[in-house]
Amino acid sequence: MQDVVTTKCITQFYRECPDCQTWAFAQFDIYCSRCGAKLDDDVWLTSISDYAKNLLKEFLENYPELAMEADISEIPDYATESIRANGNVLFNQYATRRILAECWNEVEIALDDRKENTGQDYPASNIERLHVFSVTRHAEIIWRSITDDVLENSLCVETLAEMVNRLENR
Repeated sequence: MQDVVTTKCITQFYRECPDCQTWAFAQFDIYCSRCGAKLDDDVWLTSISDYAKNLLKEFLENYPELAMEADISEIPDYATESIRANGNVLFNQYATRRILAECWNEVEIALDDRKENTGQDYPASNIERLHVFSVTRHAEIIWRSITDDVLENSLCVETLAEMVNRLENR
């Protein structure tokens, strides 16, 4: 059996100001909102969709046997199991609020997708659950988009490698 090449997915939710260590969450901020210092512009901040894609990719690369045993429609559930079990993505409510504010369009996409597919609104009880829901829903959206032409109910070595490739090029 051929192994899938593994790579480390890097997720960075914020940039830290080199002078005052304040966290900056906006992708295109050039200067620190607190002290005005120039921020590192070589860092790509992970959006909700980016993070969901990374979770899918990490699952496929790190657990290929489980990915090939599972029903193809269950892959997003496996990939997001850890954050759903924890009930949060970050252990910092301030950061969670800022990320959701910066990525609100992606939150709305997740909410709209649920409404379209279930006919129900998401009952957001707190900010952390809304963040987890958004990441989980984006994993499902991304997975549906890259597997829409896959006819099998499970992955084989070749389709697993193809899905990793599609995620890398998405």
